[in-house]
Amino acid sequence: MLLLFGAAIAISAAAYVTLGPRGALVPTLLYLAFGVVLAGWLGVRFTRVALDRGRGSLLVLIVALPLDAFALFVAVQVAMVGLDLVLPFDSEDVDVVAWQYHPVGRGPGSVHLVTADGHEREMPPFAFYSGPEVPGRYRIELSAIEGLVMSATPLR
Repeated sequence: MLLLFGAAIAISAAAYVTLGPRGALVPTLLYLAFGVVLAGWLGVRFTRVALDRGRGSLLVLIVALPLDAFALFVAVQVAMVGLDLVLPFDSEDVDVVAWQYHPVGRGPGSVHLVTADGHEREMPPFAFYSGPEVPGRYRIELSAIEGLVMSATPLR
């Protein structure tokens, strides 16, 4: 397990160095892919047992269906992040009035930008943004599918 996490960290660091801001999507992709593999494996195992028509198969099917549905949901999320990784980014000049960190329980939180027009834009959960987090005018790059803020460059 330690080797798996070490490899994920190494791949994420290499992606960030080689792909720049786009590399911030790779750790999210790995995080979600692990969830698909785990939930999908469990869902398939429980579904096979439920389809054997043995004693208690209805109870096992009740457990299997949510696992299958969750695996399907996370697989769709993997596809969306994967598309964001390969599709070109859009660029906008916006007035940022606030930067906020939003924690999300046990998962990775993310930085949100609040713009003057009232929109709240989210950065990827594993983004390593090191620029200024002060109100002002910024050029932001947005991912194509989820509209995540991939980079924010101050305009002077």
